Amino acid sequence: MTSSETPYKYVYAIAHNVYREHRREIEKHPLVSYDDAVGSWTLESSDGCRELCLKRLANEKMELLNQYYLLDRQALADKLQLSLSGLRVKIHRIKEELRNCCEDCQKRSAS
Repeated sequence: MTSSETPYKYVYAIAHNVYREHRREIEKHPLVSYDDAVGSWTLESSDGCRELCLKRLANEKMELLNQYYLLDRQALADKLQLSLSGLRVKIHRIKEELRNCCEDCQKRSAS
């Protein structure tokens, strides 16, 4: 039970645990992110397999990722004649394709 005098300590502890959990999830599943300074998609590490997989990704899929993360998602879904959840599924599949490509490449380079 928390005392009413120090609720911020309790909230801080919860926030800290949520943050730690988020960082573990990122480490398990590396994601692509848009780098505004460079103006292109980058990865959290400079792993050659990831860069290779990004380069192999079809232009349409890369453009969709750009639009999804940089534009209004509902407008994008309407433009593609998809529901918002349908658009999310499409993006999830692209990210899953990138993740699988990276895992396969790393397995090949390890052997």
